[in-house]
Amino acid sequence: MAENVESEEQEEPKKSGGGSLVIWAILAIISIGGGFAAPLVVSSLSAAQEDKSASLEDDEGEPPALIIFGEVTVNLNESQLNRYLRLNISLLVSQKNKSEIEQLLEKNQAVLKSWLLGYLADKAMEDIRGATGQNRLRREIQAHFNSVLFPGKAPLIRDVLFQEFNIQ
Repeated sequence: MAENVESEEQEEPKKSGGGSLVIWAILAIISIGGGFAAPLVVSSLSAAQEDKSASLEDDEGEPPALIIFGEVTVNLNESQLNRYLRLNISLLVSQKNKSEIEQLLEKNQAVLKSWLLGYLADKAMEDIRGATGQNRLRREIQAHFNSVLFPGKAPLIRDVLFQEFNIQ
């Protein structure tokens, strides 16, 4: 009887070895599938990048225009260090709307600059560090400028570009 118990215990490890074989087979299939899918994903991502660069042009194929907003210098919200941020901002717009946007910017320059100073003064170093922080800052400035200049209309400022981005 003791021999029967030992033989049953020895058979169980053999069964678990078969289960690990199935797991390895599934992993191999997933890896092979991923190897075939990777080039498709990479090519679709590069196509999206090409579409983004092509979308910078106007409908008529004209290159976009740049409007210089100006320089802004502000102290950052740092408790231990006294740091400041100096930005030189340009706006990317379509060629056909450039003069209209320049006129609106002239009228609203003080309001936009005042908002920008307060907005940036509330930022800490962690908020603006790296490409992610800078991109977030650009998108938020773009959204606010569009909402002030074109309330209830389609946004005409395509992008906010930093000609200079210095932290000291």
